[in-house]
Amino acid sequence: MEAYTIRGHNLYRYRWVTKTYGDGGSVTYEELAGIETLDNGRKYLKAYLAKALGLPSGSTDIELAGDMVFNAGIAFTQARKEWLAWLDHAFGVTYAWASGAGIPAEFRTFLEEAEKLTGIPAWFLAGLIQKESDWNPLAVNDRTGCFGLTQQHPDYWPERARAAGFDPERDKWNPRAQIIVGALYLVSLFDARGLEWEGDGWKNDSDLHAALARYGGYGADVVGAKPYIDKVVTAAQAYRTPAVWPVPGTGRGDITSYFGMRYHPTLHIWRMHNGIDIAAPEGTPVVSVSGGVVTTGYDSESGNFVVVRDGTYEYVYCHLSRILAVDGQAVRPGDQIGLVGATGEATGPHLHFGVKKLNTNSWIDPLLVLS
Repeated sequence: MEAYTIRGHNLYRYRWVTKTYGDGGSVTYEELAGIETLDNGRKYLKAYLAKALGLPSGSTDIELAGDMVFNAGIAFTQARKEWLAWLDHAFGVTYAWASGAGIPAEFRTFLEEAEKLTGIPAWFLAGLIQKESDWNPLAVNDRTGCFGLTQQHPDYWPERARAAGFDPERDKWNPRAQIIVGALYLVSLFDARGLEWEGDGWKNDSDLHAALARYGGYGADVVGAKPYIDKVVTAAQAYRTPAVWPVPGTGRGDITSYFGMRYHPTLHIWRMHNGIDIAAPEGTPVVSVSGGVVTTGYDSESGNFVVVRDGTYEYVYCHLSRILAVDGQAVRPGDQIGLVGATGEATGPHLHFGVKKLNTNSWIDPLLVLS
C-alpha cells in the first residue's frame, strides 16, 4: 500500500497473521512487514513554497525556506508532545489537566454532530481523539498508516467514508469526516444509546471495553487492550468536566467589551481586543476556567496577570488586584487564582479574559470555550 503524506511517499508491505486463543477462538489481521521510503516529500514542499513566495524553483532561498518549514513543523510537534508529557508529570495523573475547556473550538461542532448521529457523548469522543492523535488531524502512524484525529485505517477508510457520505480522497484530511467516520465505526461495535452515560457505569461497561479493544486494534483481546482502554476512559472523564465561568456570580450580562475590533478606552485608537472584559467589584474572586499549569507576571498594560496552560490553549487573566496562584501550580477548573482589580491599563475594576492557541499568538473568542 502506498501513502502520500506530509512525511513523504512511503510504500507499506503487510503480511497476514493469525492469533489463536486458548478457548479455540482466533483472530486474523494484517501485520506490518516493512516500510520503503520512495520520496521524503521535501520536493513537494519546496515546489509549493516557490509558488507561494514567487521565487524561481531551485533557488537557494527556496532550499533554505523548505528546510526551515520542515524542521519547524517537526520541532512544533515534538515540543507539544513534550509539553503534554510534562503536564501529566506535573499533575501526577494522566490527563488530569484536561477539561471541557480544552476541547479545540474548531472541532466542537463536529463532535456535537457525531453525538447526535451515534449517541456517543462529545466528551467521550474527545477522550478517544486525545488518546489516538493528540488532536492532530494530520497525524499519521508510521507503523500502520492510520491517520487523522480518529486514526482511520487506510484499508477500511474508503468504504467507511463512502458509507458516511464522504469522498475518500477529497475528505481524507477533513476533520469533520475523520470525527464522524470514527464515531460511526465505534458505534457499530456496541449500542451507545443503550449505555447509561449520565453516571459512572459506562467506565466499566463490558460492551464498551470490547468495542474499544477492537477500535484500538486489539481484536477480541480486551485484557491486552486494558492500558489503551484505561487511557481513553481517563481522558474522556477529564473532558467531561465543563469549562467554568471565570468570575463566579457574574455572567454574560456583565461583559462590557467583547472579542474583536474596538475603540480602546485609554489609548483612544481602534485596536483588536483579544478577549472579553467582565465587570465586577474589586476583590471579587477569579477562578480558573480550565485545568492546567500556572505562570504569573506583571506588565504595564495587563497589570497583574495569570496564564494557565493546558494541552490546547493558554488562558490569560489580566488586571488582577492580587494573584493567588504561584508559578508551576497545577490547577483544576474552579480553583481560585486571583482577585478582580484595575491594575495596568484599566478604566475600572474588571477581568480581561483571553484565550489563545498553545505556544502561538492566535487568539480566539473566549465565548467559544465558555459556551
